[in-house]
Parts: sequence; structure tokens; C-alpha cells
Amino acid sequence: NQLLDLSKLEAGKLRLQAVCQDLIPVLRGITSAFQSMAEKKKIDLRFHSDVETLELYFDQEKFEKIFYNLFSNAVKFTPKDGKVSLTIGIVAPSNSLLAEGRDRCVQITVKDTGIGIPKDKLPYIFDRFYQIESDSTRDFEGTGIGLSLAKELVELHHGIIEVKSQAGWGTEAIIQLPLGRTH
Repeated sequence: NQLLDLSKLEAGKLRLQAVCQDLIPVLRGITSAFQSMAEKKKIDLRFHSDVETLELYFDQEKFEKIFYNLFSNAVKFTPKDGKVSLTIGIVAPSNSLLAEGRDRCVQITVKDTGIGIPKDKLPYIFDRFYQIESDSTRDFEGTGIGLSLAKELVELHHGIIEVKSQAGWGTEAIIQLPLGRTH
């Protein structure tokens, strides 16, 4: 299904069905969907929002694909007794969203205490079919398209995604999305 979505994106055939809805219960539900997997690995899974409600224009099906990929990676690469969290807040946008005349945006961060990504591999993580080859990642199967798809779906929502990581210290995926409906 992810390959089909990527093909549709390439062909310009994947369209957003964005509607204005409360983002908080959607992301809370996605977080809850990973609770049992986290419990099996004894991972502390947390959800935090600076706001109680947040109306945003987004396509829920595509949003779920973004966050299922991010959570799947976070839980998969976080060892026993680690932590995974999702945090939501309203912030000043980074440079690329600021350039579009935005003064506030929603920021969603998925952070883990997993194995992390070596600095020299970070520039390639959004490339299709790219997988980090190392002794610590060999146990995990994947196709290498999840992060690529997540990035393209974020951009389809007129947002940006950035990943910060350090080997041995964990990974942080930061998504910023514009508020309002002008986009």
C-alpha cells in the first residue's frame, strides 16, 4: 500500500481530502494504538499536548500513515525500558514556513530513547528504499519507504518534517504544519 501511495504521489494523483477537525483526539488515538506494543517491550509511551483542542485542516487517513510510520520506527528501535513520546504545541515556525508568511504553526514531535541514527546517515533517511545497515538494525525488517512516504505526506499538507538523532541517544521527528486554511 505504501508503494502504491508513493506511485500516486509521483503521478500527482494522490490528493488530500482535508477537513477541519480537532487534531488532539486523532493523535491521542494513534498513540493509544501503540500502547500494547510499547507495554510488551516495557517502553514508557507518553502523550502530551500544550492545548486541549486544536482545529486543523488535514486528511485523517494520510495523517495516520505519517504517524503510524513514525511510531512504528520509534517503538521498533527503542529498547526495553526506553521512552517514546508524542508532544503537540503551537510554536513560531521554522524558516521555510516563516517564509510563507506564517507567524504560528502546530509542531508535533515524536521522540524516542532508541538506538539513534548515525550523523552520516541522517541526510539519507528520507530517500526511498534507504535502510541503515548496521549490527544494531539487522534484526528489524523493513522496506525503507516509511519515512519517505511520511515526508511526502507532510509536504502534501504544506508542512515540513525534520529528524534529529544521535547514535545511542535516540531520535526526534519534528513536524510543523500551518494553521488556518489559506494553504
